[in-house]
Amino acid sequence: MKEAPFIARRPKEAEPDSFWGLRAQGIAATQDLSGQVWTDYNLHDPGVTILEQVCYALTDLVFRADRSVADHLTGPEGHIDFVGLALHPPEVVFPCRPVTGEDLRRVLLDRLADVEDAACTPVAGQAASGLWRIELRLRDGAGEHADHAKHDARALLRANRNLCEDIDDLWVVREYPCDLFAEIEVAGARDPVDVVADVYYACAGHLARGSSFVSLDEALAGGLSLEEIFEGPPVRHGLPREASPVQRGDHLFMSELIASLRAIDGVADVNRVALYPEGQDVANMQSVLRRGPGWALRLRVPSSEGGRAGVVVTRRGSTARLPAGEVHAKYEDLQASRRAQFRGGDHSGFAPAHPRGRHHEATPYSATQEQFPAAYGIGRHGLGLQATPQEKAWAWQLKGYLALFDQVIAHSAAQLAHLRDLYAVDSAPRQTYWWQMLDDESVPGITGKLYTAPAHDIEHGVYGRMDNFYERKGRVLDYLLALHGETYSQNSLRQFGGYYTAHELQAVLHENKAQFARHIIVLGRDRAAAFDDSQPCWKHEDNASGLQQRASLLLGFRHGHERPLAGPMHGLGDGREFGLVSRGPQARSHWHGAHERLQRLPLDRADLELPQAKEDLGRMAAVDGAHLDEALLRCAAHPDRYWLDAAIPGRHHLVLGPDENGAYWSLGDHDDAVAARRAAGSVRNLMLRINRESEGMHVVEHLLLRPVGASASHQMADVDAEFWPQRVTAVFPLWPARSQELNFRKLAGETVQLNCPAHVDARCLWLDFRRMGEFERLYEAWLAARMAWCRGALDDDKARVRLNHAAAELVQNLSAHHADPGSQGVVQ
Repeated sequence: MKEAPFIARRPKEAEPDSFWGLRAQGIAATQDLSGQVWTDYNLHDPGVTILEQVCYALTDLVFRADRSVADHLTGPEGHIDFVGLALHPPEVVFPCRPVTGEDLRRVLLDRLADVEDAACTPVAGQAASGLWRIELRLRDGAGEHADHAKHDARALLRANRNLCEDIDDLWVVREYPCDLFAEIEVAGARDPVDVVADVYYACAGHLARGSSFVSLDEALAGGLSLEEIFEGPPVRHGLPREASPVQRGDHLFMSELIASLRAIDGVADVNRVALYPEGQDVANMQSVLRRGPGWALRLRVPSSEGGRAGVVVTRRGSTARLPAGEVHAKYEDLQASRRAQFRGGDHSGFAPAHPRGRHHEATPYSATQEQFPAAYGIGRHGLGLQATPQEKAWAWQLKGYLALFDQVIAHSAAQLAHLRDLYAVDSAPRQTYWWQMLDDESVPGITGKLYTAPAHDIEHGVYGRMDNFYERKGRVLDYLLALHGETYSQNSLRQFGGYYTAHELQAVLHENKAQFARHIIVLGRDRAAAFDDSQPCWKHEDNASGLQQRASLLLGFRHGHERPLAGPMHGLGDGREFGLVSRGPQARSHWHGAHERLQRLPLDRADLELPQAKEDLGRMAAVDGAHLDEALLRCAAHPDRYWLDAAIPGRHHLVLGPDENGAYWSLGDHDDAVAARRAAGSVRNLMLRINRESEGMHVVEHLLLRPVGASASHQMADVDAEFWPQRVTAVFPLWPARSQELNFRKLAGETVQLNCPAHVDARCLWLDFRRMGEFERLYEAWLAARMAWCRGALDDDKARVRLNHAAAELVQNLSAHHADPGSQGVVQ
């Protein structure tokens, strides 16, 4: 029985944020404040009128705040910048990297149109070796593209490679034809030719053990959550149907095939099914072995009449004769449709619709004073000409009182309008509070009367000082990271920022945390990923291992990819190149004056114009040569180690020190204290830049250094078998300022261990400038040889020999540095 429609009564207790709810709260608060002196209360009380107008204005804020989250985050262009807000859709957040053999198979079947089935197994007897053997089965008619399919499969597997993994071998199975005999009964309106084509298509799929895919709508209709749908590696063509253990086996049971055929639209019953592998006269009525080592059965669909095999179709007891050519053509159409699904350009169908909102432009604030009855004289038209000065003063007194409420509400409206900017990862502009100052448009006459200073000065001088940007924005970033289950306190990094000023350290830590939020997917999901060794990675930011990227960020490095750390250091970008030396106490540029006559030179961080910096540095012998002293490089990064020598009146001699050896450096004479301070800023900016640009790490996977085929070069390297599997070496520079601290080196080692996959043995190596240069020369050569070998033909003997030679040299270099266990990875 339908209920009669009616208009619901307003609840006795109004919503707390409604006008009546706010009014009730205001009355209650006023009564509490008044105590026993509450004398007059009626609907025309001016105090009640003011309260009602303020409550009415607050309801506008409530209305704006109640807009959907999508509306708040939608920009003027009409869409939500999910990447800029570190809010990633489910098809990006939920999937993981392929880890198991079944994961790799899923990726191959989803991405490669010519691959019908694949088997990915670790090398027999070496489950922990990290080596995979890949067996591909191609789709019907794709045999002529076997080389192309193998190339695509290798490229795909290398792009999805995990740390300390590699392809041991990859091949296409040999196929043997198999004939189908079946007796089926059809019913319904479907053309029997279409039904029989579906029978052949289903049987071919069972023999191939290929995957079928479920669309997103089907998965959602089946009750799966988005988390369940996007479990496993990402897919483009649909969710793979779960196969039973029987279906995943090497035997195809006839009972399983019969059940599948009976589910085809138009099939009323299946009386008999048999498969005849070529060369066998008798069919096994129970099961057939569909695959074995290096071979697999392929269903042969007859294109002409004759032969012992075929599908006998009956309808209402009568046998229907179907042209084999038509059945074969329909079957080919089904295969072509399947291939077209993969080769289509748009793969966005397997992704849920993203939230969409409506952008609301920020409107000027309408003051509560405009809502008062005209008798109050505080609106836009004010009092009449007959008003006395006393009445005008009273009106302005009330306007000033109401401006307190109006200004707070206007600021709140501005904050709501900028929620999208507050939660954006990028920090431009650098503010977390937004203001909307009352002006003559909202409150006529307020400028100059109540607000005697310009609005810009009030915003920055009064309100701006309350905006602790780094603290508030840091909490926003913490929230965004927490959405992905990450916490990042940066307490360890704060201990190793001694060469920064307090403001510089805040800025560096903030940008570091923003980088974490900006790249949260790669740093989380891909933390075990390896680089793609078939693509350039030297000086390429987009091809680095997950361990390298994550550890580099957690250690505060500016870069997280493979690049030269000991190459020529470009200080000013004008061709000036520095090498590092350690001259010790005998350096010619040391200063040997009396320490008591030194006056500290305070430095303000400022980026100087390049010509001025070049001129300042040109006066300093200590930094003008082709080589820098390591002690000077590390000392000059500290802002509190610059001094003026006041021994001679009128002379402004710049001194740096003490360095790690207790020595002071002479940085030349300057015209005045201002010039000396500017020169000190030039030196510090350069040395700070070189220190930061020199920081980084290399991640070397030992498995990739193993010999390819026979290698005389590797025999000379003479390393044991444990050197290759599940081992990485993280190579760090020893000369930057932070690397000289023992505790920082311990932190780096712990960071690598904590973020490395549990089954991988990671060791750290710290090299001085000269040894790092030697290592990087060999490492870059090996990366180039490895990429050339991966991209070329695998039987290219010259490429193989070059790769083995480069790998053996790198192995010898690493082995020599690891040979001394007492060094704790420090080589200098």
